[in-house]
Amino acid sequence: SGVLGSPLAARPIECRPRSRARYCLFELSPDPALTVITGVAKVSGRREGVSGDSFLMRRLAGGRYLMALGDGMGMGVKAAVESSFALSYLHRFLSMGQDLRAAMASLNSLLLLCFPGESFVSLDALVLDLHGGEAQLAKMGSPPTFLQRACGAGGVEVIGDPGPPLGILEDPALVIHRPTLQIGDRIIAITDGVLEGPPSLESPAAAPEREWRKADHPKLADVLLDLGEKDPQEMAEGVLEFAVRRAGGCHDDTTVLVAEIRRRADAVPDAGPPGLGMAAPGRGMRPSRVRPG
Repeated sequence: SGVLGSPLAARPIECRPRSRARYCLFELSPDPALTVITGVAKVSGRREGVSGDSFLMRRLAGGRYLMALGDGMGMGVKAAVESSFALSYLHRFLSMGQDLRAAMASLNSLLLLCFPGESFVSLDALVLDLHGGEAQLAKMGSPPTFLQRACGAGGVEVIGDPGPPLGILEDPALVIHRPTLQIGDRIIAITDGVLEGPPSLESPAAAPEREWRKADHPKLADVLLDLGEKDPQEMAEGVLEFAVRRAGGCHDDTTVLVAEIRRRADAVPDAGPPGLGMAAPGRGMRPSRVRPG
């Protein structure tokens, strides 16, 4: 850092202290100006506790940050395997140097190969540049993502218009949004359990037409504004409580991710849950106080 005149961050790539060579390799890159503080809350729609939702929050090379949320078809173990598989390989493709669009295309081809038949994964994937705040948000078969601007900057924005879920079509239309995030902004990603109502109100035939219950977007936006002074973890738990209370119980796997952009000097960097999150909470994530009803 002193030689180059700018702060650098060291990221370990490989370390073998017990080998004959005893070496460690590190990647030096410009220290990002931004960091991410996260919150996660989730609950399974089944009493056995296996959720079909998976999430991933992890730093990438080059000062990037990945937040991804996958929802496998249905509920239970099969859905969990499919969603965690999708997020694991999405991370691999991005780590290999693919951009988000190429990584999503590669993942779609892999899902078609490994899970033939009637199987798919809905996926939200946000890749954030921690140097300047530019972001890419891929939405495939997923409910809306909510962007809460910092205080006084315009309230809550709804980012919808997803493409089809991954693993169905050979060449799906990939939908990539490009929001620019500022310090204090929050991205809230949810699975469909947050906006779906009680089973008595859900008609399978009407599902394609309900458009993720647009009438409920303002209600959730109001909840987010009410929770705006809470930290990201408390916000995630508050949104989950709203969803369970509104639905009269836990009828579907439900997950809420919250990521807040902060200036690196203002906060201790949050590594978030290490890797894939499935039924059990990971390090850096408190278990939700909501339980299946």
